[in-house]
Amino acid sequence: MFIKKVFYFISKRYAPRGAKFTFAASGEDVLIAQAIKHFNIQKPTYIDIGAHHPIFGNNTYLLYLQGCRGIIVEPNISFCKITQKKRPRDIVVNAGVGSIDGSMQFYVFSQSTRNTFSKVQAQQWSNTSGQIYSVIRVPMYSLDMIIKTYCNSAPPDVISIDAEGYDFEILKGFSWKIRPRIFCVESDRAGEIHNFLKEKKYRVYAETPANAIFVDSTI
Repeated sequence: MFIKKVFYFISKRYAPRGAKFTFAASGEDVLIAQAIKHFNIQKPTYIDIGAHHPIFGNNTYLLYLQGCRGIIVEPNISFCKITQKKRPRDIVVNAGVGSIDGSMQFYVFSQSTRNTFSKVQAQQWSNTSGQIYSVIRVPMYSLDMIIKTYCNSAPPDVISIDAEGYDFEILKGFSWKIRPRIFCVESDRAGEIHNFLKEKKYRVYAETPANAIFVDSTI
């Protein structure tokens, strides 16, 4: 793989000692990798919900380069097609994740990073930016269904959620019958997501301006 070769060439020849390469927006992938070492996981599996582009700004591509594999869930069909080409070891699911199984309206902007299942967030961004959204209907699965269907009901080691205002709905809809070790979710600075995961006995391992990495505190 060309990108992998370039990545390792630069890291060995030009990167300062101790430097870390990141593909995520704010280094979340490096922080996730550190959390994985904390648990001594040798070949971590992942579910990347709302992955968007398979490489740039992505929280799991660094893991993929390291030989790991997982499930990519993305409601934007064009990004699904790119991911299937760039990350052939991963399973790509063209759908959304929420609290129920069925289908749901997806609000689509020309600036695709603002696409969301949240009508409230879509309207807020439309009012702020002046961008007009279109609405399509896409399949919707609960996190339990994704794990049951694509992970044989085994808990993935890492779950990354970037659902543009819908992260909490995904977490609330999860049965918690199994316990993934690491979550990377939207940072709401000790708000409802933090409090909810704290109740589920997860603690903040690290935080960036956009996201927080939570780890299972029972292990």
